Amino acid sequence: MKQTNYFTVTLFMIWFIIISAQTILAFDTSQQLQYENFYHLSSSELNHTLTLNIDYFQEISDDLFLEGDLVIRTNNKSYAQPLIVGPNEIYISAYNITKNLDLKAGKVITRWGAADLFSPLDNFNPIPPNISLVKKPDKLGVLGTSIAYYINDLTFINAVFLPKLKTTPYPDQYLKDSYLNQYQPIYQVQGLNIDTVELTYLPTDNMIWGLRLSHSFPSFDAAISYYRGYYMDPFPVRLSTKSNAFGTTLTVKLGYPAKQVWGLEFQGDFPGIEGATLRGDLAYVVPENCPFQKEELWIRPFFKTESVEITTPV
Repeated sequence: MKQTNYFTVTLFMIWFIIISAQTILAFDTSQQLQYENFYHLSSSELNHTLTLNIDYFQEISDDLFLEGDLVIRTNNKSYAQPLIVGPNEIYISAYNITKNLDLKAGKVITRWGAADLFSPLDNFNPIPPNISLVKKPDKLGVLGTSIAYYINDLTFINAVFLPKLKTTPYPDQYLKDSYLNQYQPIYQVQGLNIDTVELTYLPTDNMIWGLRLSHSFPSFDAAISYYRGYYMDPFPVRLSTKSNAFGTTLTVKLGYPAKQVWGLEFQGDFPGIEGATLRGDLAYVVPENCPFQKEELWIRPFFKTESVEITTPV
């Protein structure tokens, strides 16, 4: 049944692309079609994902452009939407609007850090669940503004402002099933059987922002940065139960703890070995207090680093 639904959605996707092409091709575009599959040994299921990425670019006026990335994706994964259509990025870019100042505003992706995969400095955009671990993560665009000021040819400052947090898009049913499996044994020891799970979310009210100073030295590039925002994965803040004639419901109140991140990144030539390169990211993470069952959880600041990578010529 899943296979039939998958190929039905795939045919609809191709039809949608053909119908939409007249509008899309009004821009300067480039397209990439990608197919992935993954076999789950535990469930004996073969998952398929077909993705069409369309990068578009349109000049509005001198030094003012509309840019973005349209994503059309179909898959048969559990919990996932069978069809996703929409811009992952769409923003206005303005170059040299005043002397040495560039601007992006809209739904943007901001990447910080020298690492290809999971940098502890890359905190503005969430990653979809179930991503591939063998390629660069597919970040999700977030509404915000990115400003770059070039002090000179070698040094620039980047400031990023997001009006609100965009969280990791876990489906509610996935979270409900996960928390049921996690907490059911605990309540069963107390003689209580959980039948259903409800979720509530605490809001995050503060703006997310960050500053980054980058400089190019003769043999390597380096940057220091500061980020103030939140964790993007939900954290259970409070658990409560209620029982009626239909059974017992566990209500899980979820929050997104705040954090600050001081960062150092570098990449360039490795001294002493011709053609070898060195890169890495180091973060000093300062989590803010997070309540759990009305008790404050105190988490000490800690260092986190992406493995330093040394690449040598073959």
